[in-house]
Amino acid sequence: MGAPMARRLAASGVALHLYDVRPEVAERLAAETAATACPTAEAVGSASEVVITMLPDGATVARAVLGDDAGGGVAAGLAKGGIVVAIQKALGVPVKLVGLGEGPDDLAPFEAEAFVDALLN
Repeated sequence: MGAPMARRLAASGVALHLYDVRPEVAERLAAETAATACPTAEAVGSASEVVITMLPDGATVARAVLGDDAGGGVAAGLAKGGIVVAIQKALGVPVKLVGLGEGPDDLAPFEAEAFVDALLN
């Protein structure tokens, strides 16, 4: 699901850091797009200011961003102020939650109007 977006971003000159639970998938796409394949989701966070996920459902997004028993997620490596955009094809909406702090307890429902107001005011 994320490969077409990665290809388009790479074609526009964006430097990419990729991770997949199947390392060969990330390595193959990295070779095709001149991206960097990272060994963990946390490493993607450490290498990025903005992380875009293209995952099938909310539970998978939560594991990728927040981590699980196997290790830290993207948020563990992301610097303060970093941005995670979780695009979920299954839900038909690009953003469901917004992080207001630094941990999983700081997630809140994303309200587009309030978000735009906060950016502009």
